[in-house]
Parts: sequence; C-alpha cells; structure tokens
Amino acid sequence: MKQRIITGFFIAVAYVGTVLGTVFWNPAVFDFFTVFLMLAAGLEVCNCLENKLSGTVKPLFVISVIAEYAVFKLLIVGSVGLIGALLATFICTVLFGIIILNYTMFTKKYDTAGGAATAFALFYPTLLLFVMLSLAYLPGKYFAGAIIMLFISSSLADTMAYFVGSALKGPKFCPEISPKKTVSGAIGGLLGGIISGLVLFALGRFGLFSVSALSPSITVDLINWCLIGLGSAVFCEMGDLTSSYIKRVCGIKDFGNILAGHGGFMDRIDGMIVSAVYIFAYITVLGYIF
Repeated sequence: MKQRIITGFFIAVAYVGTVLGTVFWNPAVFDFFTVFLMLAAGLEVCNCLENKLSGTVKPLFVISVIAEYAVFKLLIVGSVGLIGALLATFICTVLFGIIILNYTMFTKKYDTAGGAATAFALFYPTLLLFVMLSLAYLPGKYFAGAIIMLFISSSLADTMAYFVGSALKGPKFCPEISPKKTVSGAIGGLLGGIISGLVLFALGRFGLFSVSALSPSITVDLINWCLIGLGSAVFCEMGDLTSSYIKRVCGIKDFGNILAGHGGFMDRIDGMIVSAVYIFAYITVLGYIF
C-alpha cells in the first residue's frame, strides 16, 4: 500500500505537470506525454497479446507510431486542419496494419497471428491516443478545458469509484470481467464525472487556468460541462472494462509492472483514452453548434 501511494503521488505530479505545461507553456508538452504513452502503452499491449497469440513485430510498431505522428504534425501545421489530420492518421494506421500483416506472411521470424496482434496495438491504444493528442489542438476557446477535463474526470471517476465501492460494496457490476467492481462503485464513478463537470464549469465562469465558458448562458454552460463530465466518466468505466476483458482473455493481471502498485502505463490510461474520444467528439460537435 505504501509503495502504491508513493507511485500514485508521482503519477499525480506527472499529470499536473503535463496539464500546467500544456496550458500555460506549449502544447508540445502534451505531444511528448502522449507520444511516450503511445510507445510505452502500445508495447505493453503487444506483450500482453503475445501471451495469447505469438510474437509481435515491435520494431515495425515503433516505426509506424513515429511515422504516424510525423504525418499528424505535418498536416496540423499545414492547411488540412485537425479533422483532416486525424483522418489521415486513421488511414495511415490501416495502411501500416496491412503492411505489418503482409510482412508476417512473408517472413519465418513472425507469423500472421503476431502481425494481427501488432496491427491491433496500432488501433488500441495508439489510434485512441492520437484522438487524445488532438485535444491539445482544439480551438483556443476549448483546448484548455478539454485537457483539464480529461485528467480531472478520469481521476475523479476512478477515485470516487474506489472509495464509494469500498465503503458501500453491494452487488458486483461485471463479475465475469472485473470481479472487484461493484454497482455502487460504478455509480460513485459517475458522480465523480459530474463533480468534474462542476469544477470545469466554475473554472470557465471565472476564467481560471485559461478555461473558457462553453456558452454565454450559465444554464447551457452548466449542462454542457456536466454532460461532458458524466459522459467522460461513463466511457472511462467502459475503457476500464475493455482493458480488463483483454487482460482476462490473455491471462494476465496487469499490462506491466513498471509502476509499482499500479501495474503498467496501459493500466493507468485505459479509461482515459476512451473518455478522451468522447470529450473530443462532444466539444467538436459543440464547436459547430456555437
């Protein structure tokens, strides 16, 4: 428990440092943070799938991630725009997945199951992390709030789920996939999401941490932030269950052990990367409405 608390403290410092550096200094901080996770968490997923399938093509995975990031950045600074850059990144992901799969068809070192596993890692978690990275490139009115919401909502959802579930216990939420999760914990996680929405609403109304209101109307602004927070918590729990299912199928407890008491990098971001997709989608649609 002591080691878990110490590791959790350093994780919190990394999160806060990333948020402050991104919001007040340069989005490149978020680039570094996210690309590091693409490589670290992606390789953990590759290792996980090797337990069930066969050896993954890690060198080609790393090359693919770096190449996709280069394409994303080149298009972002060009005239294509954020949506165009994301679409191009998706197309690159498909192409690199096909290349890796075909490579394993013509080499004796890897088999096609390992190629398929490597291609899967390009989509999960890598492609989801590209969507998360895109939060830093949202228009100025939205990007700070989106980044802060990502970290606060996922952290509060996990924290509230743990403490409420531990205190109230009760029926299991999804025992065949994650035996420790309870219905009370899931509800606690949703409350954590709503609280995060209230925090961002307050920051936006007072203009703190560069967060802007999403609407001139206080009521509409409050509703939007609460819906973003609630939805983020819902998808955070979905991401956590998806991760738990993959680990259960592959017969492992954690994706890694580099973070003492917390598993691997993928174990820390499995909910965050899915909630990031929801936050990006909600705010992007909101941008067209307002």
